[in-house]
Amino acid sequence: MADSFGWDLMYKVSENDLKKKEDVLTLVIHYVIIKNGFRCVGLGDDKTLAGTETTSELLPNGWNSAECYALRYSREQDLFILKGVPVDDALVYNFMRVKSLAVSTVAFNVEGTVKATNGPLETLIPSFDEIMKQIKTDLLDPLKISSSNKEVETQTATPLPPRPDHPISDPDIPRFMPPQPLHPTNPLFGSDPDRDPLRVGGRDLDPFGVGGGNIFNPFNPRGGIPDPGAGIPGGLPRGAIPPGARFDPFGPPGAGGFGGRGPRRPPDFDPGSMFL
Repeated sequence: MADSFGWDLMYKVSENDLKKKEDVLTLVIHYVIIKNGFRCVGLGDDKTLAGTETTSELLPNGWNSAECYALRYSREQDLFILKGVPVDDALVYNFMRVKSLAVSTVAFNVEGTVKATNGPLETLIPSFDEIMKQIKTDLLDPLKISSSNKEVETQTATPLPPRPDHPISDPDIPRFMPPQPLHPTNPLFGSDPDRDPLRVGGRDLDPFGVGGGNIFNPFNPRGGIPDPGAGIPGGLPRGAIPPGARFDPFGPPGAGGFGGRGPRRPPDFDPGSMFL
């Protein structure tokens, strides 16, 4: 159902001016124009707008005194001219936007549209829903005239991306986890990876882990390089092992040969005989 708010007041003011059915139809068109933000600035077809005209929502005196209808309207500093001309059994209305000279047209069969000249709107024009929609569609929309009621725009807040210091609760989003050692610290060997047999090879398996790749770690600045001649009486002579060569010690590191902890040498043992 079309919104007819304000019609009763407008009809009450103009009721005594309605002499024929063409007047009722013109009043309905005036009502739709006013509801869309226009104000009437008088009679005639003068195409100039001084800006000092008195505007009103009501029709001016003498609006239906001639055979044809000619009314001037303003909206947002634009001037519009409405003309209603009888053509046979119809009444043709032209609505011109003076600035662009654009013209829209709507026509109604008077006898088929208007049924009475006084009474409620349903009595005057039983199909007033369709008539008001047609006025809006054919007379106002072609001139790109929108309704005066501003549409309320709903703004949807855009969620902000999570800050780096806020935890991410979505399990599908990968999170950075600090590297964890492959093996826990063995309490028997402390935190030294070179002395913990459970962590041998940790560097080979985990590039972020700690611990050497071998038991013998020549790059360990803490323990130094074990004595390769450990376990040999008297040790190895200087230069016996080329620099950088891989050489497994003969005995456990720190054993210091067999002196003190290993079996005693026979009195007649000749150390040089082992090189013969």
